[in-house]
Amino acid sequence: MRGVILAAGRGKRLSPLTSTRPKHLLPIVGQPLVRLVAETAADSGIDELCVVVGYGSEMVKNALRNFSRARISFVLQREQLGTAHALLSAEEYLKSEDRFLVVYGDLTIVPEPLRELIRVVDSGYDGGLIGIKHPERQRFGVLSIKNGLLEGIVEKPESPPPTALVNSGIYVLPREVLEAAKRISKSSRGEYELTDAVTELVRDGYRIAVHVVEGDWWLDVGRPSDLLLANLRRLRGSYIDQGAQASGEATIESSVIMRGAKIMRHSTVKSSLILEDAVIEENALLNCCIVGEGSVVGRDARLVGEVSSPVVVGPGVRVPPHSEAQPGTIFSTTEA
Repeated sequence: MRGVILAAGRGKRLSPLTSTRPKHLLPIVGQPLVRLVAETAADSGIDELCVVVGYGSEMVKNALRNFSRARISFVLQREQLGTAHALLSAEEYLKSEDRFLVVYGDLTIVPEPLRELIRVVDSGYDGGLIGIKHPERQRFGVLSIKNGLLEGIVEKPESPPPTALVNSGIYVLPREVLEAAKRISKSSRGEYELTDAVTELVRDGYRIAVHVVEGDWWLDVGRPSDLLLANLRRLRGSYIDQGAQASGEATIESSVIMRGAKIMRHSTVKSSLILEDAVIEENALLNCCIVGEGSVVGRDARLVGEVSSPVVVGPGVRVPPHSEAQPGTIFSTTEA
């Protein structure tokens, strides 16, 4: 079976971290997010992948250049006009397939639910998607289900039922979804939504199964807090890249330190993500922070966030010595 990874968007809600790279290239314990998605798809049995790229397309291609777990091709979505439009960018690649896997490229996932979805669809359905329980249902597409079949998807409703399942962004779809995607109108967000195309399939009589998978195997990396949580979930101790420099007199706990970063003596870094070439100067304290590439956190700074509301330092920013920051603070200019 062929698969498509949708990785064309920028990731505005992750700003300023996405000012220099697309969200799909933000690291999860040292690996670009989109590469982890590709590995998961390959582990679920997909042997050919098409990655839809857009913003930062060459960077995404480079991140997957040496990927050998599946054959990979790329297609460019010239304008970011929504997920259905992105899928149509891959129409030439997909038109000979009866069914195919579609995965949003900003998810942290594991292979087994994908394998299960493929088996469910193969048991006699036209297509399927994975539904999950999530405490913030209003952030996602909420599923309307009857007898295990999809009836519709409502994007980001204001007051979803407390028992409602949300759309995971993982589908097995029939090729007829491509024609359905051509018939839909733009949503209130001004985009052509894949969820609307799937709902169109349901209206046409296609049987789309909803496979429910519980647990914390899935995370949509849409906000800085999600990025930090995705890293913390996968950590065992700390991850310090071989190209990073950490003083033996620094304290590093449950953190990711990327290539070229420098952690100076007497500094403390806990539950944080320090991106490439960032510098944490002497005696600084960071807890639940994300520091963008090439940034400098000055000596004696005290940046204390929470997992649900981290302190974010944008790329190329200098945080002055003795600065203090509370949860949710964003440093996004050099005048911070």
